[in-house]
Amino acid sequence: MDAVPTTRLAPSPTGGLHLGNARTFVANWALARQHGGRVLMRIEDVAPTSTTTTWEDDVLGILQWLGLDWDGPPLIQSAELPPHQQALNHLAQQGLVFQCSKTRKELVLVTAPQEGDFEARYAPELRPEPPWPRDPQTAPAGFNWRVKTSPGEVPFTDEFAGPQSFDPHREVGDFILWTKRGQPSYQLACVVDDHRTGVNMVFRGDDLLSSTSRQILLSKMLGWDSPKWWHVPLVLDEQGERLAKRNKSIRLTELRDAGVRPESILRLLAKWCGHKDPKDVDSIQDFLEGFSIDQMPRTPVRCTQHDLAELHER
Repeated sequence: MDAVPTTRLAPSPTGGLHLGNARTFVANWALARQHGGRVLMRIEDVAPTSTTTTWEDDVLGILQWLGLDWDGPPLIQSAELPPHQQALNHLAQQGLVFQCSKTRKELVLVTAPQEGDFEARYAPELRPEPPWPRDPQTAPAGFNWRVKTSPGEVPFTDEFAGPQSFDPHREVGDFILWTKRGQPSYQLACVVDDHRTGVNMVFRGDDLLSSTSRQILLSKMLGWDSPKWWHVPLVLDEQGERLAKRNKSIRLTELRDAGVRPESILRLLAKWCGHKDPKDVDSIQDFLEGFSIDQMPRTPVRCTQHDLAELHER
């Protein structure tokens, strides 16, 4: 018997959610519910450098205000670190991870990046000489732990975006698994928590497509199967830039506090999802009934000033 479809809503509690986040979460929720699946809530609070003190309202409260529900209590990553530590230990025992003291600034100087978004690559020649520590518990503290990568494409077929292939070794090199703060990185935390909670379908923005190959690589190293993947284009602003939480005009808590109704937001999200009758959406159930993953736009959606003005008019 096939496993029950299980997805997760995995917000990062850094300043509240915006309309683009909401579109991804609502579509994710609808896809899972249409397949009779489970929806888990996971607060990914290990990687952020700053966390809002009111995330229960900014994240959980605002999603409930939109009508979303989930199965079981939220998993708070930072409160359950032993499984991540066990995964790191397993990789260390195989000689696949090593300690690193280099900062991102130092790596940028070595790799001489171009202007724009950049993830500093950790090249193999920067690795310390083996043998590497095999027991993280007895190794010196205050270092990042990186995973040893090898050249080669990591292909996968995305359920929405189609065939994909990335080479983590070429793109980012030996990426961080455990930080000097004593917490797992985003990549390790995602892989471990998806595996241990039975997540077998992941729905998110296509800015994370290349990250998926890293997570598949980690899963293979740990001897685990990977979920199925759905990566959809992002919502952009009128200038073609990705939406940012610092823009208060698109933050859900700001919109709610300004008197915008949840059904108005759901109608806008429905339009952005290619819903068959966005103007008739008055509840999350209406959204669910008219949602089709096949109608999701294949190119980025633009959030316009007209869209925002309509929210306040309804």
